[in-house]
Amino acid sequence: ICVSKCPERFLTYMEIQFKYKNDSKYWTYYSQFCRTTFLKPVERCFPDFSTKNGTITVGNKTVFDDGSGKTRNAAELRIAANGINKALDARAIGVKVFEDYATTWYWILIGLTIAMLLSWMFVMLLRFTAGLLFWIFTFGVIGIIAYGIWRCYLEYSRLQEHPDSQLNVYTIGIQTDISMYFRLKQTWFALMVILCLLELFIILMLIFLRDRIRISIALLKEGSKAIGYIPSTLIYPALTFFFLSVCISYWGAPVYKVIAPQGRCEHENKTCDPVGFNTTGIAKACPGAQCHFAFYGGKSLYHQYITTFQLLNLFVFLWLINFVIALGQCALAGAFASYYWALKKPDDIPPYPLFTAFGRAIRYHTGSLAFGSLILAIIQMFRLILEYMDKRLQ
Repeated sequence: ICVSKCPERFLTYMEIQFKYKNDSKYWTYYSQFCRTTFLKPVERCFPDFSTKNGTITVGNKTVFDDGSGKTRNAAELRIAANGINKALDARAIGVKVFEDYATTWYWILIGLTIAMLLSWMFVMLLRFTAGLLFWIFTFGVIGIIAYGIWRCYLEYSRLQEHPDSQLNVYTIGIQTDISMYFRLKQTWFALMVILCLLELFIILMLIFLRDRIRISIALLKEGSKAIGYIPSTLIYPALTFFFLSVCISYWGAPVYKVIAPQGRCEHENKTCDPVGFNTTGIAKACPGAQCHFAFYGGKSLYHQYITTFQLLNLFVFLWLINFVIALGQCALAGAFASYYWALKKPDDIPPYPLFTAFGRAIRYHTGSLAFGSLILAIIQMFRLILEYMDKRLQ
């Protein structure tokens, strides 16, 4: 907002809260810089920093009291303010992403439908022209990457003459306008290097792995034939996705209830008197709150072992995720095995091979899949614990 004069006094949030409780006149000076129509989503004022004799100052001071009795310098405040600004910028980007989804969801569905139809056509064409489509696709990718390298070089050369393009990504920080990054020559140079490395990698792969590529083309032809005889295998991943969504929801519900900050009552888990609780100010401040007997002294079993419960919840989540993935792989393997071992195709292929394989996996292989998933879950749990310890000890 525009004001005739900037504030000459500087107070931290804790100081103004403390002084306002004792004497409301402290707020009178700052109220002249506020507007009733001005929205305050953060409900904080960020100070303006200046340099005096090479030293960072805020409010013409190099040090200040943070309100808790500690003396801090302006450089610490600047680092904290920069961190908050980055968080706010990331939040703004997230909001814009969801706004784009809300306004373009139908175009996304249309694009996914077109992609599904094109993928189906591509799989069917692989049965007859696997080699031709593979080489067209490969050389097409090489050509597109080469064009990208040429375009990046042109933009990099053009931006050499602009002084503003000498800035780097770290200087401008996180920006909601993506076009800001494409005004920097550093961005185009980085893209050019990445595309050159990718182009070199693809060419070397084609040179040294040409025999394996021929085998892969033969496998693509055979896999396309199998999918042609068992088209339901293309729909089965949707079932796996549904099972995974159920597992994630079942795991996320208790986690959300524990860590969600929204709707938390400041009087939660405090001692209360059931007699006349509804007439107290707590019931008015936290609608829906209830006062129940929990335990005699100390901590309840829930609060005492809440960390253990969360670890067990995470372990069961990993176990179920691995089991669902293994079940899907076993069902698909059984369906394709019925095609592979059929002497006369498609006469010897059983009806509904995928659903038959799924039922067979549930009936005969549940124990093996659960035990294998248990081993993977234990290993993944140890890995997560070690990664967490590594981050905490760094």
